Amino acid sequence: MASSITEAEFANLLPAAQSALWIARILEEAGAPQPKPIVMYTDSLNAQTVALNPNNTARTRHLDIRYKWIVDRIAKGQISLEHVPGEIIVADGLTKPLVYDKHSKYVKMLGMVAIEVPWAGKA
Repeated sequence: MASSITEAEFANLLPAAQSALWIARILEEAGAPQPKPIVMYTDSLNAQTVALNPNNTARTRHLDIRYKWIVDRIAKGQISLEHVPGEIIVADGLTKPLVYDKHSKYVKMLGMVAIEVPWAGKA
């Protein structure tokens, strides 16, 4: 169990990065070269800071060593980590409680808008 949101966000980068590298390797073996580094996106500035700073040991010593794997891959230039603001991530609308305005925004981002179907008739 994660003891903080930052730890949970950081831990979630691990399986995503492993999968991205695995898929890139398969594509390369199939003759489709992949750009390096593989760019991954996160909406957590704290997780990005932890991943990009390998010397940040005092604050992150409680993190399991397996999670530090991603720090190593970033240092080796295999992965790049970019920040994306949470308000433009469509999936956030499915994982967080939202006030009406934000809910409406995410519904539109998902393409879930009311459309008139000519053959359905009027209700």
